[in-house]
Amino acid sequence: MYITVINDVHGKSVLYEMHLLPLALSLAQHDMARRHDVTCRWRKDWQSATVVNSTLVVDPTIQLPGFDLHRRQWSLLNHFLTGQGHCNACHKKWGFTNNELCDCAEIQTMLHIVNSCP
Repeated sequence: MYITVINDVHGKSVLYEMHLLPLALSLAQHDMARRHDVTCRWRKDWQSATVVNSTLVVDPTIQLPGFDLHRRQWSLLNHFLTGQGHCNACHKKWGFTNNELCDCAEIQTMLHIVNSCP
């Protein structure tokens, strides 16, 4: 594939030809290398992080089951899966409230809301 550009500079026609295949391949290789580098850095950072749910995501390039759900459903399910959502225990941890108790007098966590709250 070639590009030809004709410019009229001071009454002269200038013809430029450039073969695009090497450029396209170079850009594709650069993009693949960049993606690989980002994935490697993410994996290294993720493995060295001390987070509670580090085992939930093994590879960020693989879509998890349920990823095709609507965003609201996906988010809500992930709040319960990770234990990080709108509950009094999280709100206290985030500084939104001083009380982490549920109306039933137990600590209100995401797990408590699903499993043990009346």
